[in-house]
Amino acid sequence: MPKNNTTAREYAERTLNKENVLRQFIADIRG
Repeated sequence: MPKNNTTAREYAERTLNKENVLRQFIADIRG
């Protein structure tokens, strides 16, 4: 179970990172 938890957390962190990057990207485009 801990292994699954770690994988899920890593996936969530990666997705969150992607969202933040995308948000920053859009913010940069809008100026």
